[in-house]
Amino acid sequence: MNDREPTKRNANCAFSARPRVLMALEWYDPKIHEGIAQYAKEAGWVLDSSMARMNTMPEHWEGNGVITLLNETNSKYLPYIEALNLPTVGIGYALQEHHPILLGDHAKTGAMGAEHFLERNFRNFAFVFLDNGALEKERYAGFEAALKNSGKYYRLQKWKNKSRTRTRSYRDVRDWLVTQIEAAPKPLAIMAQNDDSAILILYACIDAGISIPEEVAVLGADNNPLICDFAPIPLSSVDSDLHTLGYASAQLLDDIIQGKKAPKKPTLIRPKGVVLRRSTDITAIENPTIAKAIRFIWDHFDEPINVETIIKQTGMSRSLVYQEFDHAIGCSIAKEITRCRINKAKSLLEETEMSINEIAPACGFSGVVSFCRAFAREVGYTATDHRKKQLQN
Repeated sequence: MNDREPTKRNANCAFSARPRVLMALEWYDPKIHEGIAQYAKEAGWVLDSSMARMNTMPEHWEGNGVITLLNETNSKYLPYIEALNLPTVGIGYALQEHHPILLGDHAKTGAMGAEHFLERNFRNFAFVFLDNGALEKERYAGFEAALKNSGKYYRLQKWKNKSRTRTRSYRDVRDWLVTQIEAAPKPLAIMAQNDDSAILILYACIDAGISIPEEVAVLGADNNPLICDFAPIPLSSVDSDLHTLGYASAQLLDDIIQGKKAPKKPTLIRPKGVVLRRSTDITAIENPTIAKAIRFIWDHFDEPINVETIIKQTGMSRSLVYQEFDHAIGCSIAKEITRCRINKAKSLLEETEMSINEIAPACGFSGVVSFCRAFAREVGYTATDHRKKQLQN
């Protein structure tokens, strides 16, 4: 008995000596939680995440710091957080007047959405506002700016729902969306502020018998797999890298707890890119034969295909294929094959530890030399430099 008591006391002392941090999320996302939890484990924190389950602040809480994600207006937890008078880091805008905050790079998220649609040759666009909040406005601004900067012809509609309360009727929103979608020119590319809003658009199209993605392509943001992967038509989404947002918020709080000076400006977390699923997996092309040829390239670019392969798929003359192809997407067959291969190579360089010798054949290149030359020509720097850039970010 006596032999165990010192061990028990030592364990309690070690536990109490570890920094205690409260995770106070007024709205919850598992990726943010995972990012915070990962850093907490690495730093040896005691992380109180009870609010994720109970949705109430723990009474008489004592600790070393707080990470928050609160509603921008009328947060019922803000007075509690301020009364703790502890080092605090906010995710979102709610605490920006008094505490350091982290934000997703929402403008870049919107820009990635526009670029995704432009790559698929869409010219008719819509962005849907359901709440008219800061996040919607910033993502729309990035979406609009990317369209303007593309130098391509486009038509953009800005749809604002008049019912902006959180208790809005699903039926009213659906009927409003159907009216907007039916009146819009097709093929149409629609982006929403997040996956929760995008899924309402998807359901409205299904209820109205509007085909996705043939008539309307729908894109969300934040890449919530529980929404995107299990939707009736899997939903493409911009991955805003919420895991890194959570991890970076914990890292910043740790710096402040240790006495480092807090940044005055918000820290921005860059989105990863679009996760392609069926809801946008199409190119907006009127000629069905050319559309089929482009689909063939997208499906088989990592195989040993070339221009001759694609021409045979169409059954058309070489000159006509060249003409129609350039008219449809503004580039040659060879250029489109290379674009797909380079995009795949970028993903492998960023997300895997595969060597360049392995990446080249995995992307359809005949050899390492041809891959390296094509990458440097299309991107402006080498594949090795691209990987280094990702490691530095």
